[in-house]
Amino acid sequence: MTLIEQVKAKLIEYDGKDMKRIGHALKVHSFAKFIAECEGVEPKLQQTIEIASLLHDIGIHNAEEKYGSADANYQEIEGPAVAHELMKSLEISDAEKARVEYLISKHHTYEEIENEAMDYLILIEADFIVKIYEKKIEKDEVKDILERIIRTETATNLVKQLYL
Repeated sequence: MTLIEQVKAKLIEYDGKDMKRIGHALKVHSFAKFIAECEGVEPKLQQTIEIASLLHDIGIHNAEEKYGSADANYQEIEGPAVAHELMKSLEISDAEKARVEYLISKHHTYEEIENEAMDYLILIEADFIVKIYEKKIEKDEVKDILERIIRTETATNLVKQLYL
């Protein structure tokens, strides 16, 4: 089993029967992988993007339990520790684990997106591509997301093709 398959297995085991969350993570992963490949991201960074995209919402259950809410800020607080536990037994460097945890801790923070690295950007873009569909976001807001958030050529083309 590849490392990415191991992460998927851990995600599915952790989320149990929560198909909504599992489905969301798998969709975000699929788009993140596609964007990274089309943008020519090097393999090690691609791996980080894929792991982070699978685990980006992993803190939701803890957030709901602890705060009674799945709000973005609670996901960012709770997600890194859950991801840390899930990645413990996997053959991932400490630096990569730390980067995945960082990405999870910021995946709803968009204020300084211009200053962030490609892995962060692709994770955010893939999450938005899926959220636009899942939340049935209106065209005006999609245009705003395209202007404020989306940066890569691949994600820009996807948003335009799928939603505008």
